[in-house]
Amino acid sequence: MIDGLKTRQLDVISHPKGDLYKMLTTQSPEFKGFGEIYFSRVAPFSIKAWRLHKSITANLTLVSGRVLVVCAKVDSRSPEGTEISEFELTGEVPTMITIPPGVWYGFKAGQRGGLLVNVISEPHSEAEVLREPSDSNSIGFDLENAAVREDPS
Repeated sequence: MIDGLKTRQLDVISHPKGDLYKMLTTQSPEFKGFGEIYFSRVAPFSIKAWRLHKSITANLTLVSGRVLVVCAKVDSRSPEGTEISEFELTGEVPTMITIPPGVWYGFKAGQRGGLLVNVISEPHSEAEVLREPSDSNSIGFDLENAAVREDPS
């Protein structure tokens, strides 16, 4: 796995009226500070990619739907040196992905789309983020043609 990239199943507090999923506290090992929380809706079959934060740590959790999250640590000296990690997030197993600075990431939604929550360590700044289009050859992953497994109907 990419150095600094982590996944953790969320703690679930079961309740007959609905469960509570504990994502992040100031005592969590993944907590690197608080900048802001935002929600990112990904329309069905849509792609949001690519972005790289220079100094921000991102903590992503899926709230609803099904989304493929792809992370890439690009070695500019060698395309073969690029390291890729893929995570398919669903509501079945609530999971948080912690993405350190310097890692490219993008999302692709399945047929129901998806809603992600992102807790970032600093307030968002366009000067702090790098972007590439979803079909960028410099990332080394074909997100356009990646499959998102669907729920059995």
